[in-house]
Amino acid sequence: MIRNISLSMLAITLSFMLSCTANLKKEYSADNRKTLEVKLKTTNYTSGGLGKAIFVESGEINEVIIYITGMSRDWISRPVHIYTYIYPGTCKSLGEKPAYEMNETTIMNRVIDNEWKVTKRLPVKLSKLLEGSYAIVIRSTPADENMDLFCGDIRTYEKR
Repeated sequence: MIRNISLSMLAITLSFMLSCTANLKKEYSADNRKTLEVKLKTTNYTSGGLGKAIFVESGEINEVIIYITGMSRDWISRPVHIYTYIYPGTCKSLGEKPAYEMNETTIMNRVIDNEWKVTKRLPVKLSKLLEGSYAIVIRSTPADENMDLFCGDIRTYEKR
């Protein structure tokens, strides 16, 4: 039984890691739902980690689902809380202040071991974000020194 659970956890972990290392800047469209996956780049505090943000626009429902790994207990306290922002510009050149904040939910749900997930309400339609140049920034809480953990350019994507 324990071995089956371990193999299942390994399969889930490998699946997640492979999906994060693939080119995740893809746009999909099905029915009236638009989805964009953005690969999140790590920082010094999350080197070796992986992450992706999945933006979903479906009628009046707009959300972003964030998956991340590699947050060391040395840097981030448990349970993991994150702040999420959308800045004008790119990860290399962020605007002075965020255009949007998504911090009504800050606690992340542990998927397995050091893999975390959270769904946040997106305060703007994905189509509006794609009209400009924006980046999503994942930051630690003030208790964890407000460190930038991950960043992903929303505008750079590949249509399929």
